[in-house]
Amino acid sequence: MLPLATATLVFLSGRRAASFFLFPGAAAVIVSVCGLLCQVWTFGPQRHTVGGWSAPLGIELYADGLSASLLALTAVIMSAAGFYALVTTRRGGTHCEGCDNDLFWPLWFFLWATLNAVFLSRDIFNLYITLELLVLCAVPLLTLAGSGAALTAGMRYLLVAMLGSMAYLLG
Repeated sequence: MLPLATATLVFLSGRRAASFFLFPGAAAVIVSVCGLLCQVWTFGPQRHTVGGWSAPLGIELYADGLSASLLALTAVIMSAAGFYALVTTRRGGTHCEGCDNDLFWPLWFFLWATLNAVFLSRDIFNLYITLELLVLCAVPLLTLAGSGAALTAGMRYLLVAMLGSMAYLLG
């Protein structure tokens, strides 16, 4: 929930606030993932029902050693990528095309939240929903630069993802 809350705060406060929210948001996620790793190491797999509704009606989040490790890896990589994008944008570099767009940072934090949800999904339906949300965050991030190459890459990614979604539903 921390990346989702940070994405909402960045979206409501604007692009200039991204640098203010990036470090506390990333640090809070890393600390919470470390706490989850300790809980999994000490007490075994952790389960949480969202909203008090148990499966099959509700969403159940499940963290075992593999999912907690993937959460930790995602937290480290997303934090490093975020700081790189922030530094590159401040220096006026062109390595991060689209990073100066107002929607970059909210989409980036939503992508992080969606990746976390993918790793914590317990059932096939919620996994499908989170994979679709992942596509809905990743495609706009790819196309934010607005260049022909970015739009082509975004369209290819979208078509491959839709093909994968259809195969998933067929399965």
